[in-house]
Formats: sequence, C-alpha cells, structure tokens
Amino acid sequence: MYDLAVDGLRDIKRFITLRRVARDPLSGTVDGSNVYFRTSYYPLFSSTTMTLWEGSTPISSGSFDVDYEAGMVTVDVAPSAQLHATYDLSTYSDTELKRILISAFDEMEMQLTRNYRLSSGSATYAEATEDSTNIYVIDGSTVTDPASGSRAFSTSRIQRGLFWACIEYVMSLRKADMAADGFMWREDRGITVDKSRTGPNRLAHLKFVEGRLNFYRLMAADEHYTQGEQYGEYQSSPATEDYLYNYEWQTGSKDEDYRGTLAGNV
Repeated sequence: MYDLAVDGLRDIKRFITLRRVARDPLSGTVDGSNVYFRTSYYPLFSSTTMTLWEGSTPISSGSFDVDYEAGMVTVDVAPSAQLHATYDLSTYSDTELKRILISAFDEMEMQLTRNYRLSSGSATYAEATEDSTNIYVIDGSTVTDPASGSRAFSTSRIQRGLFWACIEYVMSLRKADMAADGFMWREDRGITVDKSRTGPNRLAHLKFVEGRLNFYRLMAADEHYTQGEQYGEYQSSPATEDYLYNYEWQTGSKDEDYRGTLAGNV
C-alpha cells in the first residue's frame, strides 16, 4: 500500500526545495557527559539519512536519534570531540508536509471520487491524521491497496501521477494565499521595492497547474474505469421492437396525412 508518511514524504521532494548542509558543527557542550546537540538549521528533511561524525570519526546511524522538526540530535554515548552533521534542510517540517499530502489526497478524491480512505493501520481501519506514523491509501470498503484497472494504486504511475498533480496544486494554492499581500514600497530618494505582481503571477501559475491537473485526471479515469464508465452509459429504450415499428408507422401515417391527401380525401 502507498504510505503518505513514507512514500509520500519521499515523493514530495519533487515539489519542495531542499538544501544540503555539509559538515555542520552542532551546538552543545562537549564535556564527556552531555548527549544533547542541536543543528544550526531546522527543520530537517527526514526522508534522507543524517550523517554524523565525532571529530573525523563517523558515528553509526543506530547510535543516535534525531528530532527532525527541532534539529535535536541525541547520541547514545557522550562524545569527546565536536560533532558534525550532514543533512538536508527543508522549508517545511514533516508534520506540515503530511498535512499537505493529506490535503492533496482530499483534492484527488474530489477531482476523481473513488471512495478511497486514509488509514493509520494496515490490518484494520483507523482514521489517519498528520500525527500518524503511517498513513496508508486504502480501498473504501477494505484495508487493501486500491485497484485501478489491472494495477494497484501503489504501483500505477498514472494514479500516483494524479496524486502528485494534486500535491502541486495544493502547494500552489498555499503559495497563492501567501502572495495575497503583495505590495509596492518606494523611498523618497532611494530604492523601490515592487511586489505588486506577486499575487497575479501566483494566480497565473495556479491556473497553469490546474490545467495539468485536469489532464492527469482524465488519464487516471481512463485507467481506473476499464469499461468507459466515466463517459456515461448507453440506456436502451424500454419499448419492444414490435412497439417501436408500429408506433413509428402510426406517427409516419399522421405526419404524411395518409388518410387525407394520399388517400384522395382532399
């Protein structure tokens, strides 16, 4: 099953800016007893592994814990030399990214409703939130990987492509909201700061992303509905063939005035 807290955090890297911080000297007292240290920047992106050194000696990943949102590193053994870390710096914390992923999932359900749900459990259903360790995309009736045509949601690049398009759309909405307070400021005899076009530019980008989202929705619907149900269905007439034949004959007789002009009754 596709897990937003694992697979989603991995895939959202396509839409956020990550900056690699190399050999960052961690703050904290090196006194042979202190085990708590902090990175210079945070939040950290948790889907990439932090590399930690004690001086020039690497520390194994199983010998320390990381609070990625606060940038706190806790080592099992107090170091005797300065700690350095290499990690990816993110604009958003994991909780914020999960919130974006859940919003994108809701957008996907509104764009192409298939009764999918989010579960924090893989065996029994439990409603998932941004605080959940796991956030599985499941079928609405069972805790299974939803099927789309001959593929499962987790293995279909088309279905996940629709979800990724929804991620981009939701993030564009957030940026458009943040850009709503565009302004222009000018010094009496100095520089001019003009951000008045920020809002319109964001809205133009949002319309572009919305167009791409519509395209992905059509592709996902074609894969999911193998019989073309998304285009509607043909409904045959409830009348029998014999009824239609006689009804059309009577209608034609009246329209052509068979009992009048054609029969000589002028």
